[in-house]
Amino acid sequence: MCAAFLCSCGKKGPVVPLEAKLPAAPAQVSLSQRGSALLLAWDIPALNQDGSELKNLKRFDIYRIDYDPETGCPECRNPQYLLQQIDVALYQRGQRNSKRIYMWDHFVEAGSGYRYRIVPVTAKEQSGADATIHRPCFPAAPPPAELNTRTSDRQVVLTWDAPVVEGEVHGTLVGYNIYRCKQGEYFGPRPLNREPVSDTTYEDLNLANNTTYRYTVRSVVKQGEFIFESDALPAVTATPAPPL
Repeated sequence: MCAAFLCSCGKKGPVVPLEAKLPAAPAQVSLSQRGSALLLAWDIPALNQDGSELKNLKRFDIYRIDYDPETGCPECRNPQYLLQQIDVALYQRGQRNSKRIYMWDHFVEAGSGYRYRIVPVTAKEQSGADATIHRPCFPAAPPPAELNTRTSDRQVVLTWDAPVVEGEVHGTLVGYNIYRCKQGEYFGPRPLNREPVSDTTYEDLNLANNTTYRYTVRSVVKQGEFIFESDALPAVTATPAPPL
C-alpha cells in the first residue's frame, strides 16, 4: 500500500518518448558548386538517435527536388525523387574507409535551385533521421588558363593566367583553389589551400623528391552570398628533384 501511495502521489509531467534506436542524422552537410555540377557531402553518423553505437548502417538514400530561386520555397516541399543510393561498405572500400561521403550531381542546370534530403538506412531497411540542404546553381565560372610548373628540391611552383570574369554573369572573382594528387590517382574534393589564393602563383613545399604529382586549378567566384568554383584546368604533372 505504501508503495502504491508513493507512486500515485509523485510529481506528474509530460511523457518523454524514448528515442529510437535508429541512425542519427548525417552531420556537417555541405553543398557546393564546381563548374556546372553540384557536390553534396556529409559525415557518416556513428551513433543512433538514442546515443548507442550505430552498427548496422547499410546505405544512404538521396532524394532531390528542384525549385525556382526567384519564386520557389524549397523548405515547403520535402524531396521525394530518389536520385541515388550509396552503399556505405562499398563506398568506404573505394575511399580508404573515409568517414565522409562526397556525391557529385552533374544533372543540374544553371538558374535552377536544388534541395537534397539524405536518409540513412539500416540493414533491416529502417530509415533514420534525415538531413536536408539546398542552394541555387549558377552559370559556370570561367577557369584560369595556361597552368605551368617549375620544379626544384622538394618544391613545385605553379603559375597560371587569370580568367576574364563578367560580373553581371559570373559575380566577383575571389581567388583560386589548387588541387594535387600523385600520378595515377584522382583529385580529392578538398583543395590544398585553406582559403582561396589571391595571386596567380602558388608554391607547393615539402614534397617528396622524384615523385610525380598532378595539379589543377579552379577559379573561385562569389555571387551574392554564394561562393562557387569553375571547372578545373587540364591537369599538369611535375616531379621535384634535388639539384644536380
